[in-house]
This record gives sequence, C-alpha cells and structure tokens, in this order.
Amino acid sequence: MGQKISIIIPAFNMERFIKEAVLSVITQKDISLNDIEIIVINDGSNDNTERIVRELIKKHGDFIKCISFETNAGVLTATVEGLANARGEYICLLDADDIWHSNKLSEVVSCFADGYDLVFHEGEFIDASGNFLNKPVKCMIDD
Repeated sequence: MGQKISIIIPAFNMERFIKEAVLSVITQKDISLNDIEIIVINDGSNDNTERIVRELIKKHGDFIKCISFETNAGVLTATVEGLANARGEYICLLDADDIWHSNKLSEVVSCFADGYDLVFHEGEFIDASGNFLNKPVKCMIDD
C-alpha cells in the first residue's frame, strides 16, 4: 500500500474497551502494520486506560502512540490533538468503545484509491460483551 493511515482513538475511562479497540486495528486484513499509526489520546482518565495502552505499546510496537492529558478536556479536544499529531495520508477515527470488522481499513483505502475524498459507512450495534444487537446504524446520505 505505501500510504500511512493514522487511526485516532480518543479515550476517557475506557479501560474496559480500549484493548479490544486497538486490537481490532492491529488485526486488520490486507494492511501492514508498517502502514498504520494508532494515536490514543488518554483524555484525563482516572482508571487504567493509560496503563493498558502502554502495555499494548510494549507488546506490539511504537506504531501505537499514547498522548495523555492530565485532566479531561472532552472528546473534541482529544480528537483535535490526535489530528495535530497524525502523520498519515489518511485519517480514521475510532471511538475507544468500538471495534472494527477485520476488513474495514482495506475497504476504506480502496474507496480512497477510487478517488473519494471522504468515506463513512454503516455500522452495527453490539453490547459490552460483543453480542450483535441486530440494530444497524444507517448512513443518511446519498452518493
């Protein structure tokens, strides 16, 4: 692929979900870890969010970055900080309590390769245990 993809994950008190969110990026099909950077913004969490992310960095590599705020600044400020630190040609946002299907990045990159400037898509609701709730998230936009 060759282009760098920056994945920005704002996180506030997400110790329960952050590891699975990051792993859903790391395990993407048809995407080399050399082509991604994961930027977790620890937005003043007072739980183990930062510790978990630091453990993921030790285990998987420094393509995962952790930027920590001392106090909670809000998801918008955390996202803007992630954008300011992103080095990728493509930017993807991931909520810390969400996970991606294993082909998400390859599908998105394919859309960009086809000339699209912005890509967003439908999703599916799952509960905290990962069970699908059969309640799709619909996009409300035409081509």
